Amino acid sequence: MRLKIADGVYMLLYPGLVSPHDAVSLLVDGGSKLLLIDSGSGIPASTTTLFNGIIEVGRDPVKLEWLFNTHAHIHNIGGNRFLREVLHVKIAAHTPDSRLIESGDPVKTGARDLGLTLKPVPVSMHVDGNGEVNVGELNVELIHTPGHTPGSMSIAFEKGGVKVLAVGDALGSLSRAWGSSEDEWWSSIGRIKEERPDVLCTSIKCYMGEAAREYIRSVEREGPIWVGE
Repeated sequence: MRLKIADGVYMLLYPGLVSPHDAVSLLVDGGSKLLLIDSGSGIPASTTTLFNGIIEVGRDPVKLEWLFNTHAHIHNIGGNRFLREVLHVKIAAHTPDSRLIESGDPVKTGARDLGLTLKPVPVSMHVDGNGEVNVGELNVELIHTPGHTPGSMSIAFEKGGVKVLAVGDALGSLSRAWGSSEDEWWSSIGRIKEERPDVLCTSIKCYMGEAAREYIRSVEREGPIWVGE
């Protein structure tokens, strides 16, 4: 089931649709070009679902120009290699997470913990700080929101008067194995609140309207959660 979350914005993958190891993957129609945010775990059934999903919502996979990764954990980047090799997409990720995508580090990407294989993939754009990219006729804002990982990045854009913000796991748990920072996590919550999104998409689900704002408040009340070593 492909979920439409805004005009020209579709959720093609989410945990449990194919595998519990898949993060939310969003397809965004920029007019002449398409954008994908995160690529799932990379298991064959998930990459097939991504590809078929583009077609099922009436878009041409050949128009897929960019893949933006919110951070370098396997459930968000596992499909990168397939999309680059089959559709020749350009990949953008924030440093230093972008280097983990290029190295295929099995520990810091979490691949080893899930028993998944991650092959290195070249990154076309190593984002440093904040930036903007035009995808077709759509302006996309890239926002550095570290804490969960040093290179966690949020992606903001407006479609049909709806402000969408994809944050990956920027509001998620912390681990020393990932290089997490509690201070940066708190700062990133403040930055995410400033965006005032109408739709907030995490790696797990998308929240609409007041539910998006309440979710941010609930995370803020609970505070950071440390896991592992």
